Amino acid sequence: MSAIPSFYRIFFTFVDPVLSTFGVIMHLQSSKILPNYALTPAIPPATETRLVLDALTGFFAGLVFLQAVLLRARPNDVVVWKCVQAATILVDVGMVGGFVRALGNTGRLDTGKWRPEEWSNVGINSFVGIVRTLFVLGVGMPKVKTY
Repeated sequence: MSAIPSFYRIFFTFVDPVLSTFGVIMHLQSSKILPNYALTPAIPPATETRLVLDALTGFFAGLVFLQAVLLRARPNDVVVWKCVQAATILVDVGMVGGFVRALGNTGRLDTGKWRPEEWSNVGINSFVGIVRTLFVLGVGMPKVKTY
């Protein structure tokens, strides 16, 4: 029996890297993608915005590596898996918080005003954050004897 249940193993080593890869692509192609996610995007992005977007590109690429390589290299190391997921929860919270702040700044906190882009951003990040939190809390994990 694996220390990591199949659902979590598949989710964190296949689904998660795909979502993070989308983050890399989104930040690399921001001039094409940002207009879909902002009511009044500044295109091309300002220099300081471009710096942050480029830094996030590297961050998401590093996250893809941790998800696709580290977790597979340590397939039964629950501590490593929980550390990666706990750290990534902080990213999820930051992402959802950023979306909420942006929606508030544009007067769109009313979900009745949301477009599909807002629903997908908040929905996917919230769902993934919940799955991560359940994993870190040990929900669905096999019981391990401790001495």
